[in-house]
Amino acid sequence: MSDETEKLAPPAHFTAEQRETFAALNPNQQRAVVTAIETIEAAEAEAREIEALANAMQRRRGEIGRQVQEWAQELHQRLPDTRQELLEGEAELDDLLDLLNQRRLLRDLESELPELDKAVHSQRHRALQPGNRIRGANRILAANGLN
Repeated sequence: MSDETEKLAPPAHFTAEQRETFAALNPNQQRAVVTAIETIEAAEAEAREIEALANAMQRRRGEIGRQVQEWAQELHQRLPDTRQELLEGEAELDDLLDLLNQRRLLRDLESELPELDKAVHSQRHRALQPGNRIRGANRILAANGLN
């Protein structure tokens, strides 16, 4: 027999009833079913990876948000109230310059938060795509009596 007319073995995870239904299909239908199952498995794996990435990004966003809040509180407590405090010594001035640099870093981190939010949203949107492929593959299975 040629490859085009050769029947395939049913997937190992099929129930007895599904095996019978699969065996009754023509070789082209069998290949379509096997391809649909492979598509579902690949899409499910991709969806898990995307969800894990989105969760990691969400955790990172939370960490940055907490750090930003911590630094903002520290800066509020440490920034001088009067010009006189700035003039009391070079060491204090260095400390204040460090604080200003931290403040700039804080602003930089704050500016990253919207981008992280967009990236998390984008990853969650991407997580829907494998589901669309799964639904299409499930329709193929259903059309061949293997749902």
